[in-house]
Amino acid sequence: MAANFNVDDWLEKLKDAGFDVNQPSFFLWESVMMYLDQEAVETTFRKIASTAQGNFVAFDYISTEFMESQSIFMRYSRAVINATGEPWTFGIDNTPPVRDRVAALLRACGLNLVEHRNFGHETDHSRALGGFAVAVVPAGTAGGSPALFAS
Repeated sequence: MAANFNVDDWLEKLKDAGFDVNQPSFFLWESVMMYLDQEAVETTFRKIASTAQGNFVAFDYISTEFMESQSIFMRYSRAVINATGEPWTFGIDNTPPVRDRVAALLRACGLNLVEHRNFGHETDHSRALGGFAVAVVPAGTAGGSPALFAS
């Protein structure tokens, strides 16, 4: 099933293909967020939050600082990416601790952060380039299935 997260209702497409939002599910969302606008990212998280409690989503992201870097390497990388017609459009503020920003984004969309890992080191003087996170649909917010894991 193909879907453009910026315009398609991907969850409806999944339901039409037989997906049951009330059954345990794991969503793997890799190398996608950075190509979407903020509304599409938030809408996707909210749709996942509307599925069964205990469902998980794992995703990667890049930082806004990495996206906007003026280093020669990043200017060249963006030129190559932009030439494909799919520029990077979404990043997460990586002001330490970036975990707090990721958790806030997820909470605003009805999900709870379970795990977070930085790509690179994060210190008072150094910021991570991005990260990988796992979130869960909390009990009492969605589809009605019992939680798969205690939180």
